Amino acid sequence: EIHYKVDNYKELEDNIDNNSNIEFLIEEDNEITLYKYYDNLKNEYGSFRLSEKNITFDNFSTSALTAVINDLGPFISKIGANNVSEQWLNTNLTILGNKTPLEAVKYKKYFKKIKEIINDLELIYESRTSNDEPFIDPKYVVKRLEINKD
Repeated sequence: EIHYKVDNYKELEDNIDNNSNIEFLIEEDNEITLYKYYDNLKNEYGSFRLSEKNITFDNFSTSALTAVINDLGPFISKIGANNVSEQWLNTNLTILGNKTPLEAVKYKKYFKKIKEIINDLELIYESRTSNDEPFIDPKYVVKRLEINKD
């Protein structure tokens, strides 16, 4: 999942409507619209969710994502989610013995606590992404900490 902020919803919608590689799928609760992207020449695909404030790209190859972002680029901008997540990963936390999550993950005694924190982050993440607020991305955190979520 890659999240972008919508800068000009109306122009973005018009651009999507005029893009032959993008097909409308469904609208949910008059708030979120789902689309699929398919480039017939390159046989590349993906899907995305669009709201007035955010667009989230799913299941895109790097080249397909680059192509669709280039097409929609003037109307969207990158959300600094990983900057917030990275900042959190480098913050000393009392709950982890005043270590950063990146330091604490190396100690067996903090591992269970880190998994509990990640579960909490997932709950917060769901509400924050829909409200256009800064958030810590739990998938990014799991990847950076190199831990298996299960």
